[in-house]
Amino acid sequence: MAMRLPRFAVRRALIYTHRWLGIAGGLLFVAWFVSGLVMMYERMPALAPEERLMRLPPLDLSELAVAPADAAHGAGFQPDRLRVGMLGRRPVYRFTRDGEWSTVFADDGRPLRGLTAGEAIALAHQFAPEFARGIQYDAHLTDPDQWTLQLRGLMPMHRVALGDSSLGESNDSYIYISDRTGEAVMKTTRAGRRWAYAGAVMHWLYFTPFRRQTGLWVNTVIWLSIAGCLLTLSGLLWGIWRYSLRTRYRRKGIRARSPYAGLMRWHHYAGLIFGLTTFTWILSGCLSMDPWSWHPGTSPTRQQRDAVAGGPPRLDLVTPERLRAALDAIAPSFVPKELEVLQFRAEPFLVAYRPPSARQTGDGRRIEP
Repeated sequence: MAMRLPRFAVRRALIYTHRWLGIAGGLLFVAWFVSGLVMMYERMPALAPEERLMRLPPLDLSELAVAPADAAHGAGFQPDRLRVGMLGRRPVYRFTRDGEWSTVFADDGRPLRGLTAGEAIALAHQFAPEFARGIQYDAHLTDPDQWTLQLRGLMPMHRVALGDSSLGESNDSYIYISDRTGEAVMKTTRAGRRWAYAGAVMHWLYFTPFRRQTGLWVNTVIWLSIAGCLLTLSGLLWGIWRYSLRTRYRRKGIRARSPYAGLMRWHHYAGLIFGLTTFTWILSGCLSMDPWSWHPGTSPTRQQRDAVAGGPPRLDLVTPERLRAALDAIAPSFVPKELEVLQFRAEPFLVAYRPPSARQTGDGRRIEP
């Protein structure tokens, strides 16, 4: 004989689950909702690819002397990606494998062993010459701060203040220059940092000491999302249970569909209208964290990438002569700022990058390439 739960026990479970989860986590879920709205318009600070390209020096391969294969071998690095660019006035190869970067000078084959504070300042002057008078060295970071948590493969970094506030600007901007690549990889402004705290940082619980503990952070977000799902689902079920289609409730002699009055009545009806939307919104956030690997990964595996590329990069086919010939072929169309070597079916291809002709920044300034 099947055992049935007493009606009172089910009602009690729904009421107390909804009540205590609401008391414990109500402010958090409201903060998630509000911060999610902020994220529709403002994201985490980043150095826009267009601005990065605009501020790079033109690519000059006249001093190119070392082949990429020899440079990678000398650095003890087997790359899966190669970019050709400039570091100051010298050409460099920037290699990466599994998110870890290494840079080798293409004129003498020596690897970049990091930057001094003076070299970081010089690169900041090259990056933003219009702020040369206000640029100041700020810090050398061996661990990521609030804005570089997703750039750990580029650590350590030099944080440099552009000093734009002292020059009549209101941005209070900082740039981050990687010791591994010798290039600016992040830029923040005062407004961007404020909006990020109100949006992405609050929404993802992206506080630096907490986010550094990746496993703890992931499990905390997952279980808080599950608690939010229980909160909304229990409230929705209880709201449906207490709603009467036949207006069987009476308040001061007036028949009503809800047994509640005042704010509780508004809470009842708002929960019925928005409860399902809120439940699916929190559930989708939980599933986006891929709890317990519930679905296959969407990123290609190394085997899949190698199958399309035709194996590891054939850097022996990429010689200084071929790189210079490719640059000469592109030059009549535009002056590239950077080259990237891609491989398809065991054949290397070059992708040349150039910035837009001009870009209007958010503060009204116009950047020319």
